[in-house]
Amino acid sequence: VIHHDLKAELNPEITANIGKVDYISHLAAGSHVDRSISYPLEFVMDNVVGTAHILDYARKLDNIERFAYFSTDEVFGPAPQGINYKENDRYN
Repeated sequence: VIHHDLKAELNPEITANIGKVDYISHLAAGSHVDRSISYPLEFVMDNVVGTAHILDYARKLDNIERFAYFSTDEVFGPAPQGINYKENDRYN
């Protein structure tokens, strides 16, 4: 497991130090729409720039088996009271 501030590009030496990377699980993102309104630059750096950095790193790896990006329910937008989303529902 590697912990890294994704606002900075990932150093290729990470791979040299740990060996072959088989899987990347991207869990690093901020949710909470209210926070994104109050701190838009921080939100963009964490969610957009950070994700771009880890995707760029993954693209340069040899034979990565899987890249899993985990999101929050906020991608679906507001839901009526009592409605539960399913994993194959469309984004709003």
